[in-house]
Amino acid sequence: MKISKTIKTLVLVVIMIFLADFAYAATVRVSWNINTEPDLDGYIVYYGTYSGFYQQSVDAGLSTSRDIDGLYQGTTYYFAVSAYDTSGNESPLSSEASILIPEDVVDPGDPIDADADGIPDDVEEFWGLNSSNPMDSLMDADGDGVVNLVEYMAGTSPLDYYDRPQSDNVLKDIIGEVGEVINLTSVNPEGQYSLIPLAQTYPIPADNMVVTYTPGAFLYNVVDADSVLIYRLRVSATDQL
Repeated sequence: MKISKTIKTLVLVVIMIFLADFAYAATVRVSWNINTEPDLDGYIVYYGTYSGFYQQSVDAGLSTSRDIDGLYQGTTYYFAVSAYDTSGNESPLSSEASILIPEDVVDPGDPIDADADGIPDDVEEFWGLNSSNPMDSLMDADGDGVVNLVEYMAGTSPLDYYDRPQSDNVLKDIIGEVGEVINLTSVNPEGQYSLIPLAQTYPIPADNMVVTYTPGAFLYNVVDADSVLIYRLRVSATDQL
């Protein structure tokens, strides 16, 4: 790898603001241009609250985007990305990108998903999908073998063949009955992770269990103690199993 390689980054948008246990928190998706070196082994996203000084970092693997969770309102965050090769060489940091998380954050309520395909309308419009056609969530826009819905759930782009989930285990499903306790132990052993609903009206899990009184599919971010996204969970409730 030419370690002088420059990586261009772009903070797309604050794509989610959700209610967490510690108050409103934001998730920012950071994206960057792909490197073409044959020995490329991955990318590291650096971020923090001071320009040019990054208190935290996360390995993004070979993905060209990464969701950064748990960002506080009223705070400006700065981001830069480096690439590393199979020999452990790391490139210089990319140009810096920044974003201010609004201080007067309000709960946005449910994201609009007109066709109920699991992908919010604004995300579909950004990707050039049809927000009125639920079947496009099951299509594979970039031909990488991963359907659009799973790419959305994994935080990768359905428009970039090389930006795909690093594991097949990025979306977990569990099915239960409306009005009955749904035990989440099978997808969250020992309750080691926190489950954060992607919309305010989704039922909030407690003691690794959840109950819903309406049928439907409910999506959750599953994060560890450091607010790192481990996988996404879809809880489907039906009137009768």
